[in-house]
Amino acid sequence: DHMEKEAARADIAIMYFSGHGLYYEGENYLLSTTSIPERRFLERGFETHHLEDKMTKVKGLLSRLDNARQNSFLFLDACRYEPRISNVLYNNKGEGQTGLGRPVIPNEPNSSNRPQVLMATQPFKTAWDGPKGETSLFASALYKYLRQTDLDHRDVFYAVTEEVDKQSRDSGKKAGIAHQVPERIGRTLPESVCLDGSNLCKQQGNIDPQLADLKAQIERERQLRLEAEQRVIKSPEPSKLPFEPEMVTIPAGSFTMGCSSDEKRCSSNEFPAHKVTIAKPFLVGKYEITWDEYQPCIDEKACPDNQKDGGDSGWGKGSRPVIKVSWKDITEHYIPWLNGKTGKNYRLPTEAEWEYAARAGSRNRYHFGDSEQQLCRYANGPALETDYRWKNTTCRDDYTRTAPVGSFEPNNSGLYDMHGNVWEWTQDCWNSNYNGAPTNGSAWLEGNCSPRVVRGGSWFYVAENLRSAFRDRYDADARLFFLGFRLARTLD
Repeated sequence: DHMEKEAARADIAIMYFSGHGLYYEGENYLLSTTSIPERRFLERGFETHHLEDKMTKVKGLLSRLDNARQNSFLFLDACRYEPRISNVLYNNKGEGQTGLGRPVIPNEPNSSNRPQVLMATQPFKTAWDGPKGETSLFASALYKYLRQTDLDHRDVFYAVTEEVDKQSRDSGKKAGIAHQVPERIGRTLPESVCLDGSNLCKQQGNIDPQLADLKAQIERERQLRLEAEQRVIKSPEPSKLPFEPEMVTIPAGSFTMGCSSDEKRCSSNEFPAHKVTIAKPFLVGKYEITWDEYQPCIDEKACPDNQKDGGDSGWGKGSRPVIKVSWKDITEHYIPWLNGKTGKNYRLPTEAEWEYAARAGSRNRYHFGDSEQQLCRYANGPALETDYRWKNTTCRDDYTRTAPVGSFEPNNSGLYDMHGNVWEWTQDCWNSNYNGAPTNGSAWLEGNCSPRVVRGGSWFYVAENLRSAFRDRYDADARLFFLGFRLARTLD
């Protein structure tokens, strides 16, 4: 209550927490070093309310900080390993997890000012305390850059992340400590914020010469992001029915489709890389089609009921992507039903449109870069939370099956889940390479048309198959637990 009142009186609220973090039954908890329950208490077993009595919920903390008049920031140095907690939870309940999961930012009306969170490390990773008797890597970097009055909040987040990344690489190898990379959570703020409450970080000519290179690098990256965002044309969507998908306008342009010459582990069907020019803007679904959007077609008996094929496999419907829908189900039943209801011209995207929209101006393996360690921020794929032998061992994404759409960060075009979650059907027939492929973005309707092309990978497939260039095919009749789709639309 005291924190909530203090935050409400301030323009900027900043909190730093150092201690232990615990993820239990879908909630993140913070523990100070003096509030760790005694082992005999833990071994007796406990319910969630016992945790709440002794610990602080991150969700509640964020809601309190959100009372600040302008902006709020939470720095969580709270992913230390605590064997008294984790060992008992694993042995007795099997539900606990050392470290914190990805915090959910409160969806308050003043959404542009929602809290910004910088975690000492990625979700479910362990942060390094640092050499004995010294502060942690994260705390040292944070102290160093918060004192620089010429850095705004984005500069501080970036500089701290780079410092911890580098220090853990250099020192961690010698000490046998795992690589540590801080993670930012929360929507990007539209304007820079000086964390010391002044306006010095916005004034020109006030930059410490030693930080000039860092500022220049940050500014270059900002400019690239801004240019990518400006490529997305924002046009008002006409009134739509409750079960219609939300669409994003993708501008006209050219791109290189396929695997670049310097990309590793490409498949032969991704060659030759070739230039494709899309002459007109088009619409693509912001999210994969969900059960909420598809079920009305089943209920009206316009679409085949896939319950005999397992339906949602018991994973839940709602905002999760629809699964076990074939290419024929979509093109022969769902799309005609939807177009009849709306009077619009929804369709599947072409393979070229899909890759153009997925890349959003990038030529990297993934739309955000090349690192599989960062993949869990943007994609639902098999990671450390699964037992698959092909899992991504560098990060954790919290989902073992499909995830509700929009659970991860979008690409620069504002599209979610372009990597992972479910494979997405396209219009195109299958061809084993790009020789003779259309160069105008149209569907390739020649070749082997019994299977149709799918893109994007899924929760079940190795990280390599989630790449922007990766392509596969399934029979047009196939209804599988990792197959879904998103829609496109031609602009009038």
